[in-house]
Amino acid sequence: MQLGIQNFIPEIILTTGIFLTLLFNARASWVTRGISFTVSITMAIASLLALAFVVDFSQTQTAFMGILSFDPIANVFRILFYVLLVFIILHAFHSSEIRDYLFGENIILMMASTIGMVLMVSANDLLMTYLAIEIVSLTAYLMTGFRPRDKNASEAAIKYVLFGGVASAVMLFGMSYLYGMARTLDIREMILYLGQYQENPSLVTLAYIFLLVGFFYKIAAVPFHAWSPDVYQSASTPVTAFFSIGPKAAGLGVLFRFLYTYPNPGVESELGVLIGVISALTMTVGNLTALRQENIKRMLAYSSIAHAGYMMMGLVVFNATGVKAVMFYLFAYFAMNLGAFVVITIIINAWGTERIEDYRELAWKGGVHTFLAVIFAVFLFSLAGIPPFAGFIGKWYLFAALVEKGSGYYWLAVIGVLNSVVGLFYYARVIKKLFLDRYENPMLMDMKNKDWKLEAAFVYPVMLTVLAVVTVVFGIFFSPVFEFMNRIL
Repeated sequence: MQLGIQNFIPEIILTTGIFLTLLFNARASWVTRGISFTVSITMAIASLLALAFVVDFSQTQTAFMGILSFDPIANVFRILFYVLLVFIILHAFHSSEIRDYLFGENIILMMASTIGMVLMVSANDLLMTYLAIEIVSLTAYLMTGFRPRDKNASEAAIKYVLFGGVASAVMLFGMSYLYGMARTLDIREMILYLGQYQENPSLVTLAYIFLLVGFFYKIAAVPFHAWSPDVYQSASTPVTAFFSIGPKAAGLGVLFRFLYTYPNPGVESELGVLIGVISALTMTVGNLTALRQENIKRMLAYSSIAHAGYMMMGLVVFNATGVKAVMFYLFAYFAMNLGAFVVITIIINAWGTERIEDYRELAWKGGVHTFLAVIFAVFLFSLAGIPPFAGFIGKWYLFAALVEKGSGYYWLAVIGVLNSVVGLFYYARVIKKLFLDRYENPMLMDMKNKDWKLEAAFVYPVMLTVLAVVTVVFGIFFSPVFEFMNRIL
């Protein structure tokens, strides 16, 4: 169904928000920070409302002569991106890590990155896919290094650029092969043609492998993950939270486009084995390396790598069951991972520490400290896959998709279960610090004695409560979510 520009209204609103934020960000001050926040949050919410009222989620609609295709999967991802943007803007506004004169620029880059992610999951054209990935990548490079006089951030940004450049080059090499064989940039027509390509089938598989390199880089899959820990640790925490969810979801969305929406049965067997092996390696490397981390953000970086491996299990089966399992897990991961990073931001605002060791006996300090410890434990238990939280249900459906596919995938399910056990150790270690380890560090100041803004004291607990409720509700009342996905997918 061709609707032209009408279906692109949410992105037009957000683009308008970028220009308005840029206009009001001419002077660097706290007042300008407030104006930039007001404009950006208003336009982000307006984009989300436009998406809810304009888009028909049950149909596939195209725009710009078929270059963009807004199918049900792409529209669900759009919801995720806009909700994420609203939460991240709230998160960033009250973070002490983002200075007043850099707040507007960070938000502009986040909004531009959100548009890039929408284009990634909606692109029906090979060139548009590449341009969208580059929009997301370039904005990410800038956000990583946007910390003046921070050598670690500069180093991480350079590593990010180098890894991204190599991944993009390999991906473009694969795209050139695909275009050379199919003689079209339209992804649907290209894959239909390649499905009947008999001259050199192994060349088609090789081209797909090169193409997947760029997508695996976006989701930080092994062996394309080395940039992730340094970037997560060095970027400001709201930016890290954004990276851990948005680009990862966009990478999975574009993988759905090439592997599920427009399937190519001729390469499924070879790619299934490849993706399964990379999934197993990603889970294992992420979890084992996270065990040794002393920095909470770096630990969650490796945790994020492991979770990418879990979600890749749903890609291996090449069917609707796997897609639904991955999408449910993405929304669960959004709530529990973002909630964990909000807690980390509050601790950094108050104490200025990222060391896991400094989280000792937080639960016993009373008041807001106990609230943070309990709610942090909820998110960590969910990330570990403990019932009755959303993370457990998400992993259950991912494993079920593998088992349902057949005995050829049991090995990957077993590796996933074993990795979940390993992951429990480093999450439980943080929880042990929060509740069981007792000692006083004289270098730390009590949170209640710090001069942190009253707005932050109000907004952050509200955000945490909402995210915790989603984490718990999705773990108990998950059937309506799957019924919704069954209706639209």
